[in-house]
Parts: sequence; C-alpha cells; structure tokens
Amino acid sequence: MEATRSTRILAIVRQAIARRAEEAEEGAESGFTLIELMVVLLIMAILLAIAIPTFLGVKGGAQDRSAQSDLTNSVTAAKAYYTNNGSYPTSTGSADLAAFGSAMAASEPEMTWTSGTVTQNEPGHNISFNLSNDGLVLVLATESPTGRCWYAEDNEETSAITAGLVGANTTQGITYGELGIGSGAANASCSAATLTGVKWSSSYPAAA
Repeated sequence: MEATRSTRILAIVRQAIARRAEEAEEGAESGFTLIELMVVLLIMAILLAIAIPTFLGVKGGAQDRSAQSDLTNSVTAAKAYYTNNGSYPTSTGSADLAAFGSAMAASEPEMTWTSGTVTQNEPGHNISFNLSNDGLVLVLATESPTGRCWYAEDNEETSAITAGLVGANTTQGITYGELGIGSGAANASCSAATLTGVKWSSSYPAAA
C-alpha cells in the first residue's frame, strides 16, 4: 500500500515537472509581436532624430571654438613680433611675407603659416596671414571644419593704410571677423587676402 502511494506521488510530480517544462518551452518560443517591434523601432527613430542634430551642433561649435583659439594664440604671437620689431613687415612682397611666416612658425610651431588660402583647420592648425603696405595692419584667417572662415585683425594705428587689404576693418585695435558658408564643405576662398563680406566685431561674431 505504501509503495503504491509513493508510486502515485512520483507520477504526479513527474506530470507537474513535465507540464512546467512545456510551459517554459512555450514561453521561450514566444516573442514580440510585429506591432511591438514597430513601436520600439519608432521610439528609437525619434530618439535618434533628437540626439543626432544636437550632437552635430555641439561638435560644430567645438570646432569653431578651436579655430578661434588658434587665431587668438596667433594674434598673441604676432603682437610679440610687432613689439620686438616696431612694426610688421612694411612690404607685401613675397620675400617679406616668407620671412614673417618663418618668424611666426618659430614662435608658434604648432601652427602651419601661409600667405595663401587655408584648408579646414584639422589637424594642421592652418593660419593664413596678410599685411598692409605700411606695416601697421595684420590680418589672420583660419577655417573651421564647419566650413566657416574666421578672421582676426590687428590694426595698430588709426591712420593705418589698409591698401591691399580690401574689406579689412579700419578700426584701431584687435577685431574679429567671420565669413561662413556653414555647409561643412571647404571654403575655397578662406584667406587673409579675401576679406570681402567679412563681418567684423570686437569679439568673434555669431556664425552665419
């Protein structure tokens, strides 16, 4: 009798274990419905649509600030040159420009100095420079990876002659400018010799 009862109990336990295993197997095979998957994908798409423009905006702003920082450091080095020499080079001839570029490269070797057009400012820290005929005005330019061309000008005298620097700011002191296309593409005209349309201000202007 006792053996029969034990056998019956074991049979009931086996049945319960088998039933639980079948339920677990059915649960493992079940998954999300198509509508549930579509809702999840829609939520992910909305989150990406919000996050990507924000990320790109933050990245572009940081790239512009980096380009501006390069110009600020370059202006500091150029002012030291002016103080030591009493003026900037007084001719815009190629030899004078080359000599000034070499002096600036020695002072700020992390920058790449040129009197021509610059390309987007990563990773070369490219600085374009140009000088007025009287040695009193210096214009610097660099291009951010955002496609914006940033400028800094040091005008030492109110009577400074800006001949050869069409579009330069005639205000004495250090001023800053921007000429933006804002597309992220390289701006072929980003040069300290190309100043037409530049917005000048006492601080870096807001990007166009």
